[in-house]
Amino acid sequence: MGFVTAEELYGRDSNLKRDDVKILQEWMDKEQHLPKITEVSLLFFLHSCYYKIEATKTCIENYFTIRLHCPEFFKNQNPKDKDVEQQLRLLCMTVLPKKTKENYSVMITRLIDSSPEFYDYNNQIKVIDMVGTLTLMQRGPSDGQAMIMDSEGFGFAHMMKANLTSSRKHLTFVQEALPIRLKAIHIVNVSPTTEKFLGILKPFIKKELFDMIHLHRTPEGLHDYINKDDLPNEYGGKLGSFKELHQEMLKNVTENMDFFVQNEKLVADESKRQGKPKNMGDIFGIEGTFKKLDID
Repeated sequence: MGFVTAEELYGRDSNLKRDDVKILQEWMDKEQHLPKITEVSLLFFLHSCYYKIEATKTCIENYFTIRLHCPEFFKNQNPKDKDVEQQLRLLCMTVLPKKTKENYSVMITRLIDSSPEFYDYNNQIKVIDMVGTLTLMQRGPSDGQAMIMDSEGFGFAHMMKANLTSSRKHLTFVQEALPIRLKAIHIVNVSPTTEKFLGILKPFIKKELFDMIHLHRTPEGLHDYINKDDLPNEYGGKLGSFKELHQEMLKNVTENMDFFVQNEKLVADESKRQGKPKNMGDIFGIEGTFKKLDID
C-alpha cells in the first residue's frame, strides 16, 4: 500500500486550506528546534486539531518534544530489532477495512501470545505507535478514530510488568500530541485485572478521554457500534481470523522498514530551542521515575 499524498487530502477535505499550511510552514521555519516535516504531516496535525492554527502549533510542539524525551517508545523503531520483532509477533494490530456506524476508523490490538515472560510494556507501546503511524501515512486521517483493545490473556503478571512512569508519559502523548481525532476506546473481554489496571491509570486520564472508554465483557458488545460482519471471525464477523490479520500487518511493517528508520529521526532538538530547553518535568510534571505498579 502506498502513502497518501497532499493532493489526495485536499481533495477529500475542503476544510484543509493551503494558506493554513503555509502559515504553519512559516512558523516551523522559525522554530529551529523542530524537525522539517512534509506537507502531508502538517495536514494530519491540522485535521486532528479541527483546522485551528494555534491548537495545531501546540500539538506539533508537543508531538516532537515528547518523542525526543521518550526514547523507550520512539527510538529504534526497527522491525528487524530483536526486541521490536518479538513484540510485533506477540501483539496483533489491525485496522478494519470498513468504518464504524459513526464513520470512524477502527484499530484493534490483541495479544497473540499471552505468555507474561515475553511481555514488554514499553516495546508494546512502541510497536502500537509504529503500526498506527504507518497506517495514518498510508490511509490518511478520518472523521474519528476508535480503538478496540482486547484484554483477553492480559493477567496480573502482565500488569506487574507495567510501569507508572511509562503509563503517564504515554497517556500524555495520546492526549496532548497524537495527530488523530480519538473518539472511542472499546475494551473487550474485560476482566477484574483489566478493571484494576484501568483504575490505576485513571488519575492520568483526562475526563474527556475517560468518558470515551467503553467496557465490554464479551466482543458482542461491539455489535452496537460496528457492523458484525465487518469484525474479525473471533468477534462473530467475517473479516478473517486474527492470525490472518496479524500476518498481513507483519508483512506491511516489514515492507516499510525504511519509513521507520527515517521517521524516528523526526524529534525536537533542545539545543536549538529559543530560551530554556524543556526537560521531563516540564513536559510530564514528574522528576525521576516511579517504581513498578504498587498493587493493594
